[in-house]
Amino acid sequence: PVLMERSDSCRHRPSLLLVIKSRPPHFENRQAIRQSWGGLRKTGDVTLGRVFLLGEQGKADHYPDLSRLLAVEQREFGDLLQWGFRDTFFNLTLKEILFQRWLAERCPGPRYIFKGDDDVFVNTDRMLDYVLGLGRRQRRNLFVGDTILDALPSRDLRQKYYIPRAFYAG
Repeated sequence: PVLMERSDSCRHRPSLLLVIKSRPPHFENRQAIRQSWGGLRKTGDVTLGRVFLLGEQGKADHYPDLSRLLAVEQREFGDLLQWGFRDTFFNLTLKEILFQRWLAERCPGPRYIFKGDDDVFVNTDRMLDYVLGLGRRQRRNLFVGDTILDALPSRDLRQKYYIPRAFYAG
């Protein structure tokens, strides 16, 4: 279920919706984004929107209960979208599916969507210059991404992207 959402997240029908994957304890990252490349603004006829995607933290995550702080953050900024599942690397697919459902049901208006993480910097102005510099036909079904070549699953338990061998058993 959706735990936290502001009903007017897409009220202004943003031209570009910045969708940033985050985790409950990453307040500093979210705040840095709000104060820099993810600041809401309108440039000409281009309006930026912003939403942070969150799950819940579990007891095994060793964080204090941040639900009250998240509620304060939501009242202040209104840009959190949180669901009731444990927010882990292995649930990123679930986070994506729930976001796509939310987008279709609650925010069908953006012309463009940027999906990223809360630990990156994005030159939003340059991104808009690029997209708006394309012809109408080129922009119609635009999909830009990053190809990672020769990637192997990480077997190091200390790595963020560790994948257990058991995931490939069978």
